Amino acid sequence: MAAFGAYGVLAGLSLHLAQGDALIPGIWFPSGLMVALALRSGPIVLPGLWLGASLVAFLSSGGGLWHAIAVGLATCLEPVVVLLLVPRLMRSRDPLDSLHDFVGLYGASALGVLLSIGAIRLLHPAGLDASLAFLLHFAGILALTPFLAALPGPGDPAGLQRLRHELRRPDWWGLLLAITLSTVLINGGFLPALSLTPLALLFPLLLVAGFRFLPVAATGLNLLAAMLQTWFVFVGSDLLPASSDLVLRSVMARLFCGVLFLALMILVTNLQQRRMRARLEEQARELEEMVASRTQELTAANVRLEQLSHQDSLTGIPNRRSFQRRFDTEWQRALRHQMPLSIGMLDVDYFKAYNDHYGHPAGDHCLEQIAAVLEASLGRSGDLVARYGGEEFVVLLPGLPAEGLGPIGEKLRSSVSALGLPHAQGGPEGIVTVSLGLATAVPQEGSTPKELLAVADALLYQAKKEGRNRLCWMPRPL
Repeated sequence: MAAFGAYGVLAGLSLHLAQGDALIPGIWFPSGLMVALALRSGPIVLPGLWLGASLVAFLSSGGGLWHAIAVGLATCLEPVVVLLLVPRLMRSRDPLDSLHDFVGLYGASALGVLLSIGAIRLLHPAGLDASLAFLLHFAGILALTPFLAALPGPGDPAGLQRLRHELRRPDWWGLLLAITLSTVLINGGFLPALSLTPLALLFPLLLVAGFRFLPVAATGLNLLAAMLQTWFVFVGSDLLPASSDLVLRSVMARLFCGVLFLALMILVTNLQQRRMRARLEEQARELEEMVASRTQELTAANVRLEQLSHQDSLTGIPNRRSFQRRFDTEWQRALRHQMPLSIGMLDVDYFKAYNDHYGHPAGDHCLEQIAAVLEASLGRSGDLVARYGGEEFVVLLPGLPAEGLGPIGEKLRSSVSALGLPHAQGGPEGIVTVSLGLATAVPQEGSTPKELLAVADALLYQAKKEGRNRLCWMPRPL
């Protein structure tokens, strides 16, 4: 019923205006309504459109009921052809979505108008000139269909919000005023110099609309221009005859269709460029986010790799590489400040026999526990315990003088013994023990870290030679 009512009202208004003295009287807006409803609602609107077209034909032509029904069916060929061809010619139901959809819709509409006018001419041969009728119907589709297709429905709050935003723009209202004034001044004969070209200002104004506004706002201005051209009285000039002249109406209808068609094509092209630019910007943003994410992941992986490269994979304490870097740094610091630097070498007693007797998994677990207790025994923040290799550990003690070697060495040795790890193939204690060699030095020009490390290693082997489970240290610095 909504389609029936809308068609009846719009058709009555268009028929009334077709008798006036406007520049292009008789633009058939109902054609635009039929195509728009067919696009938005589908075949369900066809009965209402047929009833509306039949009623209008019955009231306007004075023919019989069956003749009016036949005219109504002929009129509905326009939306029927559109419904049949749109699925094949358009990717979407939005004629402004792309040039492909725009050309597809208006190609189908042109064919529908031709078939409809041809059928009506067979039923009513004395009607309006066929070519002019085609132009007026097609102008109605150009003016009204894009606006109705772009108009957001009540279930589209985002579209309604965009429409309200467009209608609040001062430049939209300024353009609306410019289109109205140009029509009034030129068509009304107030600018005689432009009376020969009454559409001269309309085309650039519609182009501006296509470039500046969203589809619903731009097509609304197109519709306004069409309504003004078909409603406002055209005065003309001495060189341009009155609008009742058939040739003038035909020429102006062609020009106006061309203006609307070009304006819509430019609007569609501009929309495509906007969408493409938005897609490119979105892709660039996604690419930037992806690169940033990958960079962050790579940085984290590099940090983790750096950590792993300086960490013993079994015990979790620093490895030999990490110790060597720290040892060199502490050596240079001690050299600058002439401070003592102490180092201890530690070896698990009879560890090969432990591995052979208990197995390698038990040996690994033994080393993990020893590493943990050694690390816990170092109370100062600058101290370091590292796995030197196999069952050997190394202890770095910056700033510890020679007289402090005995107490710290004994603390380390006794902490391992306190674990009470059974060792049936070890020393007489029957548990896992360690031997230590500790040395200290105040670095001098010409001395090297290797010298201190060699002394500590020699002291370790002295402790092992003396019976293991003991420590040997230097009472004086090198």
